[in-house]
Amino acid sequence: MVHGMRQRRHIPTWTAVIAACSLVSILIMLHLLLVDQRGNPKLEMEKKWENIRTMEKKMEEMKQNVAKADAYKAELMEMVKSCNVTAGQQGNRCRGLLALDLPKLETLPNDLLNREVDNTGLLGCSEIDSLKIIKQIHKGGNKVVQSAQHGKRQVAVKSAALEVRNVQNCLKRKTFKKKEDCYILANYEVVRENLLLRQIQHSGVPKMLGMCVRSEVSSGDIKERGVSLVVELGRQVDLTELMSLSLKERIKITMDFGGLLLYFAHSSLGSMRIQKFKLNRFILADDKIKLADVNELTSLEPECDVQYRCLLNGTEIESIKCFDNRCIGMNEQLNLQAANKIFFKPLLHVPVTNPRATEIRQLLKDIEAYKMTSDHVYLRLNSLYRSYNT
Repeated sequence: MVHGMRQRRHIPTWTAVIAACSLVSILIMLHLLLVDQRGNPKLEMEKKWENIRTMEKKMEEMKQNVAKADAYKAELMEMVKSCNVTAGQQGNRCRGLLALDLPKLETLPNDLLNREVDNTGLLGCSEIDSLKIIKQIHKGGNKVVQSAQHGKRQVAVKSAALEVRNVQNCLKRKTFKKKEDCYILANYEVVRENLLLRQIQHSGVPKMLGMCVRSEVSSGDIKERGVSLVVELGRQVDLTELMSLSLKERIKITMDFGGLLLYFAHSSLGSMRIQKFKLNRFILADDKIKLADVNELTSLEPECDVQYRCLLNGTEIESIKCFDNRCIGMNEQLNLQAANKIFFKPLLHVPVTNPRATEIRQLLKDIEAYKMTSDHVYLRLNSLYRSYNT
């Protein structure tokens, strides 16, 4: 099982390709279903419920496509076996498929790699209508994020808005005859995030709390918004605040984040890379650093160079192989390098007199020297954390 897990990262991300096609079909369905449905109030309400049922159906189809991709992956694994047997005789087609000789990792917790998707108890339109918007906390190219009160807790509400950049550009260019059509892409981004959150359930991403699909329009009134997504609310990561914590607490935070990178490396949607790996793309919630927006993820690996090499800062990395003109394993390594620079080095800074200084500094050096995978980083951080409890 573990051996197969390691090989998975050396095959094309067919699952992600099929999932992407499903998402495109959802965009088309969203456009067809949500446009030109005004008029009879009773008919309009029936159409709203039909929209919701259709979106759920498309998500089920996406799950079926993922299952088909997994079946195709099994066929590719047979190719791996063939390449291992006839290594050197099949040329570039086998290059990159051959598995690395890595140690077995039976000690990895199963829940890091096999998460059950639980979508029960989500807020619906009626519950979302009752939310009390507090303030806007972020504005992106396609959507805004607002804090809202739900009972005794605060939540984050994501939705398209008139003031976001892409909607404004669409209106100025008069891309569509109908103004409402300029919200389609923005609403699609919200729907896409909803779909990803249903598939990527991990403590390192915000918890999905609810979803409402009404129409193609947007409004300042939450009761009239076309598409609304409710997720866990976090606060901006403040490294100065985190660095004031004890070393044990900081190791725990980095270990949890390492677990997220491990999950992304072995995701059923392919090895996923955080495209804009910057401090302001993360939030702090439940004492964990979390990726604020899963739309930042991509499973498309960078291309190989003209000589079928995969170079990172001018260095050819042994763990990254070129296959079908893609650098399989590059996404994982780019995540690790960015995490090492932004989180690991600052949070794991210790004086030389600390009894764990040598171990910690060696870990950071090994990551920087491309000697580590996300599996090994998590195991070393986990071992470091457990050493405090022995």
